[in-house]
Amino acid sequence: MEDELITLNIGGSVFKTYRSKLIKYPNSKLGSLTTASEHYLPSSKEYFFDRNPELFNVVLDYYRYDRQQLHIPNYTCGSVLLQEFDFWGLPVVNIADCCFHIYIKHEDEVEIQQNLVTCHSNTQIGSSLTNSKSFGKQLWLVLDQPNSSRIAQIFFAVFMIMVVLSVLMSCMVTDTKFRVDRPPPPHHSTNNRNQLTRTNSTTGNNTSNDSVVHHVKDDGLTWKMKLFIETKPLDYIDYIDFVTTGFFILELLLHFLVCPQKKRFLNDNNSKIDVLLFFVTLLFWCVIPLAVDYMKYKHYRSLYIFANVTMMLKILRMFRLTKLYTELRILLITLQKSIKELILLSVTFAIFAVLFGNLIYYSELSESETFPDSFIGIWWSIITMTTVGYGDYVPKSSTGYFAGVITATSGVLIITMPIAIIAGKFDGYYTAYNTNKTKTKMRKLQKQEHQNSVAPLYNTTIKTNIE
Repeated sequence: MEDELITLNIGGSVFKTYRSKLIKYPNSKLGSLTTASEHYLPSSKEYFFDRNPELFNVVLDYYRYDRQQLHIPNYTCGSVLLQEFDFWGLPVVNIADCCFHIYIKHEDEVEIQQNLVTCHSNTQIGSSLTNSKSFGKQLWLVLDQPNSSRIAQIFFAVFMIMVVLSVLMSCMVTDTKFRVDRPPPPHHSTNNRNQLTRTNSTTGNNTSNDSVVHHVKDDGLTWKMKLFIETKPLDYIDYIDFVTTGFFILELLLHFLVCPQKKRFLNDNNSKIDVLLFFVTLLFWCVIPLAVDYMKYKHYRSLYIFANVTMMLKILRMFRLTKLYTELRILLITLQKSIKELILLSVTFAIFAVLFGNLIYYSELSESETFPDSFIGIWWSIITMTTVGYGDYVPKSSTGYFAGVITATSGVLIITMPIAIIAGKFDGYYTAYNTNKTKTKMRKLQKQEHQNSVAPLYNTTIKTNIE
């Protein structure tokens, strides 16, 4: 009985093997075949399975050899292969190591598709309202979906212009050309008015600025701190900043009020940015008016600097472009899904930065003018490994040169390897996105062609019935 020759008809292709080969795995579909099976054909004395015959060789080889390994052709689709394994009752874990990358690739592709679908659903809040005629829902589409109409595109362009203007104003207020003297407070003596000077960091020379005057004695403040105390931005900068801020607050309120799914709206990353910037703006408006009177206090200076730095977060509103450009959204998804690789890069980089920082310090121990401590060495190693090379600290000894070569070479290797993994993920997401985009276009064209082919027949039928 064990030497019985079994005939298997797989989708019209005939395969023959011995029963002794099949019963080695009695829990599988082929190992449990009997003449009472629904697949058995008494007339031809064979077992018929309406399955893909091309992949059956992979299945049958698993029974033929004693290695308990599944070897897969490289051209095989992972999804189809898993369906066949599931049907025949073969464990995926038995895929050979040399072929397991096909399974991993399939799993990665499935994960990428799921992430893209999730991301798309999260950003398409109220997308089913496209055909709605109510004012609130139409306003929502204008505010949230740039591609929904021409008006939505115009509003999106205005929004981006406002973002650029707000960021530009925040940069312009740091330039003395866009600032004028602030009136001196009543409690400050005019006898203490001295011309504000700025120190050139490279030459040490003082350069006077005729347009800026300060009203306080030297309290250890830098000329940049005094610039914000004793001067104010030009009026038109304040006006533009006020208009852009009002625009963003109004847009946020309208966006929230007309949103059909407010909980999802608050969970959206762009909405979180808008809410964060709303509170940042409130902080800024509370802190800035106190600058003249409280800048002399060290703790207030830190708060003042923090308030100004947070205002530069306005540039994050540019991420609203993800609603218009899916490619940018894919880049953000890639970074989000590459957190492990980024952490690995950061930890590895930090380890080698400390290692090479101490290496350069001890390599330059004979030089009294270079690298006063290992912390400066760590700074130098970071700049060197990233191939920036400011040149503020450089080795002067032969051992220092050698340490520099090792540091620069290691930096290139350390950064390149994780970046290659992240780039591969981006390529996977971008390929999947292009695939979905092309298939969507093809479905639309197919639907239009079907409608065009049905419409004339429908019209002819109506005309005949009328006659």
